[in-house]
Amino acid sequence: MRSNLIVLSLLSVLVITGCDKLPFGNKTESNQPANSQQQQNTAATSSKQQSGMVVAPPALPQDTLAMVGNVAITKTDLEMRITELKGIFASSGREWQALNQEQLSTLLADLVTAESVAQLAKAQGIDQTLEAKRTLYYAQRNVLSELWFQSVSERVEVSSEEIESFYNQNKQGFREPERIKVSQIIVKTQEEAKSILAQLLTEQITFEEAARQHSEGPTAANGGVIPIDLMRGAELIARYGNLQNAQREGVVSLEPSLESAVFSVASVGGVSSVTAGPDGRFHVYRLDEKTEAKVRSLDEVWDNIKNGLKLQKIQQRVDAEKASAKIEQFPERLQEVVQ
Repeated sequence: MRSNLIVLSLLSVLVITGCDKLPFGNKTESNQPANSQQQQNTAATSSKQQSGMVVAPPALPQDTLAMVGNVAITKTDLEMRITELKGIFASSGREWQALNQEQLSTLLADLVTAESVAQLAKAQGIDQTLEAKRTLYYAQRNVLSELWFQSVSERVEVSSEEIESFYNQNKQGFREPERIKVSQIIVKTQEEAKSILAQLLTEQITFEEAARQHSEGPTAANGGVIPIDLMRGAELIARYGNLQNAQREGVVSLEPSLESAVFSVASVGGVSSVTAGPDGRFHVYRLDEKTEAKVRSLDEVWDNIKNGLKLQKIQQRVDAEKASAKIEQFPERLQEVVQ
C-alpha cells in the first residue's frame, strides 16, 4: 500500500511548478491588507498562480479528512489514491477488494505524511530547484494531457451508421479463426510412435492409456490432454497481434510441421499421422474439440468498433492541433539521451 508513495503523492498533492505561459488562473494583484484568513489564503493562492504553480482547489468542510497547515486532505485526494492503487493491482493481475476502516486510515496517514514532507520541501526551497521544476512539470504535462484526452473523449460522438459502415467494410477483420483442442503423445523413436498409432487405430488401447504409459510429453499424466486451445500460427498473429496476447486469451500455436499434422485431422476423435517434431521426437495427436472459423457478429464487436472510431477521431483532433502548433524536433540529438 505504501509503495511508490513519493512519486504518486506528487499527483495527489497537486503542488506542481509549471510554465508561466500556461493559463493557470488570473494573475491579479491586490494592494489591500489581508485582514482575514480567507484574504490571506486568497493572496497566497494569487501569488502561487502568478508563479505558475498549481494549487489545491478550495475544499468544503464536509469533504475534508485532514488539515496540514492550511492545506486540506480531501475525500477526492483519497479517492485518487485508491484509483492509483486499483491500477497497480490490475496491472499485476491481482483482484481489488474494498478497503476497511484501518486500511483507509493508513492511506490517509500516507497522504498527510506526503503533504507534510511536501510543505517542508517548499519551506526549504526545494520546489525552486531545477530538478524539482523539471520533475513537477513532467508530471503536470502528463496529468494535463490525460485530462485533455478525457475531456475530448467525453465530447466525441460515434454514430450507429458509422459503426455499421465500418463493420460492413471490414468484415474479414472480424473473422474468428478456427481453433481446436487436442491431446498428444510424444515418444523418442518413429518405430514406437507407429506402433502406438497402430494400436490406437485398432482400438487395442485408448489414447489416454497410451499417453500415460508411453508419452514423454508434459501432459502425459493427464492422458495427453493439452489444456489450451490451438490456432494456426499466422491466424493467431493476425487475430491477437502477438504470442503474449494470445496466451493471455488461452490460445497457442505449434511448430509449422506439427501444426500441419494437427489441423489435417478431419473429425473430432480422429488421430494424426506420426510426425517428427523439431526436437527429434515423434508426435501423435488426437482431435478432441473443434470450433469452426466464423465472422463475429456486429453485436459482438460493437463496443470495440465504437471505441476504435472514437480513438481515430481523437487522433485526428490531436494531429490538427499539432499541425497548427510551432513544433521543432532535433533527432540528431537523440544519441545523447542517457538510457
